[in-house]
Amino acid sequence: MPKPRPAGEHTITLSDGATITLTSDGKGQNDLESDGLKYEEDDDPQTAIYNAAIDGVESLVLAQWAAGVDVTSAAYKESLETTVEALTSNFG
Repeated sequence: MPKPRPAGEHTITLSDGATITLTSDGKGQNDLESDGLKYEEDDDPQTAIYNAAIDGVESLVLAQWAAGVDVTSAAYKESLETTVEALTSNFG
């Protein structure tokens, strides 16, 4: 069993102002909260697809945080920016 991530919090702020906040209690409980990434639900099927894709990205970010990946680096933030931009271009 991997060692739990130390207790703490980190917020990633993307260039459009969207945020992803990651927290750990130091005992194996890790959480993610985001603001500004998902679109308001409507009747457009593209919105549901986009939001589902963002759910997948958030799950990956949380798993990486829990596994000890350095999510504080500029390169990590840049990769998130690129991913969200690509999803927005394709589905947004």
